[in-house]
Amino acid sequence: AFGWLGPVFFVNLGTSFLIDVDILAATVGYSLIFFVVLGLGQFVSAALAARFVPGGFSWADSVMIGFGMLGRAELFFVVLNICYTDYPILSKEQVFTFTITALLLDIAVPVTIAVYQPFYKRAKAKEEEKLNEVKKIGDAAAEVEDEEDQWNETSAHVNKKAFKENLKKNRRLLVVNVEDGGASASSRASSKNSGAVVKGSSSRDLRLGDQAWAGAGAV
Repeated sequence: AFGWLGPVFFVNLGTSFLIDVDILAATVGYSLIFFVVLGLGQFVSAALAARFVPGGFSWADSVMIGFGMLGRAELFFVVLNICYTDYPILSKEQVFTFTITALLLDIAVPVTIAVYQPFYKRAKAKEEEKLNEVKKIGDAAAEVEDEEDQWNETSAHVNKKAFKENLKKNRRLLVVNVEDGGASASSRASSKNSGAVVKGSSSRDLRLGDQAWAGAGAV
């Protein structure tokens, strides 16, 4: 487990077990039962944990992780060695049962992965196709959004330009109306002044005519 000490540990552990054929034959059935129960429990728990954790893996990856978690690591053998060699906690039959079970689980890892690998590759290919389709849909949606943004910018520019042109027209019309109003006011003022002059002239002429007629009568 620690560099070059790992092989030494396993060699030492292996030499502490003496294989007894009679005990081995008597514990094979129990070992197979433990292998099936522990294998299923380890596979299901690991696969479900990988699938349903936050941001979990796909089912194909989760199954692969479940198969990869079947193996028993060195910690199992460390505990087994302590419970059998250092302290007489386990009997020889129990040690044989657990040891055979651990060996079967370790062997099952490469076998199950090799058997599952073709199914895994097909599942990953389908996932890749789905991802490509989703990507294409996303790209198409992005293109549509870009076109809408361009259209909105163009419409805003056109509306702004039309608004400026209408504003200029309204200003010109306002200036023309102001000028026309000023000219009309000047005309009305001029007409009023002319009437006043004519009226004054007529009154003066009438007065002069009356005075002339009166002078003529006196004579």
